[in-house]
Amino acid sequence: ASSIVFPPMIPKEQALYINTIFMVLSISSIILLVPYLTSLFVKIFERIYIFIFGNVGMLAAKNLRENNSIVNNISLLAIGLSSLLMINTISYSVVTELTSLFADATYEIEMWVYRADRNIESMVRQVEGVAETYGIFETRGTEIVDTGEQISLTQGIDKNKFLDYCNIDLSGDRKAILQKLDEGRNILITNTLKDKLDLNEGDIITLQMNRGKKQYKVIGFFNSLMNNGSYALISERFFKLDTGDRYYSSIYIKTSEPPSDVVSSLQRQFSRRRPWVRTVKELEQINQQSNSQMFSILKGFSIMTLLIGIFGVLNN
Repeated sequence: ASSIVFPPMIPKEQALYINTIFMVLSISSIILLVPYLTSLFVKIFERIYIFIFGNVGMLAAKNLRENNSIVNNISLLAIGLSSLLMINTISYSVVTELTSLFADATYEIEMWVYRADRNIESMVRQVEGVAETYGIFETRGTEIVDTGEQISLTQGIDKNKFLDYCNIDLSGDRKAILQKLDEGRNILITNTLKDKLDLNEGDIITLQMNRGKKQYKVIGFFNSLMNNGSYALISERFFKLDTGDRYYSSIYIKTSEPPSDVVSSLQRQFSRRRPWVRTVKELEQINQQSNSQMFSILKGFSIMTLLIGIFGVLNN
């Protein structure tokens, strides 16, 4: 009962740990409830079986009531079924959320090429089928000083272009908030990091950048599953100043022709530089396949538990 009633009331900061305890309690409750549920169904079915199978049916049903071996196998069966249901539910939720993540991208192709700068971006725009481009700066594993935490992905963005390529879930006037990024060392972080670090708007966080420790003011929060929610946005200007990076991490491309054709053209044009070029659809499919493989392994363990339970019941 507690595993049903209390989880919605738990503060977000403690939810992961306390809900794990409730998951264990729910499994324990299944094991404890199985004998009573078995006894209940036996009483129902023995009255039905006496008309269908006669005395043999009634004896078979009664044999289940006090049979510890079969009750244990039914418990195993119940755990297998509930695990399979849980994994399928989580798998569906993850795939749905990741699909929505790629839906936020309003460009068709993502490209990486060694030492990509404005000259390379200009060359990309000249390729047939390329309509618009946007070079973005990124750094990974940025340490938040004195917290023991890191921001997995920090992007330095152009306030005038970013929203044309990424539709982030930011409350309020999005353009006005992005304009503030250029007014100083300001930062936008995900709600996941907000809850994890217990931050509020106006708080100051210190980031360990390539050129030393830099203080950034939190000016807003947004929803995103990018890098499991460990994701932040800062101004492109301050990104360059604080990291010293002057090459794009990726180039986002909008196309006027089928993206697959443009990918082939880009690979031919930049073949000597060995570019990495993928359509957003391809990235989505790769991500789905990766997650499907992981959940297939988990499903395999649940199905094995299920089969053990089934054969145990049939054996009895």
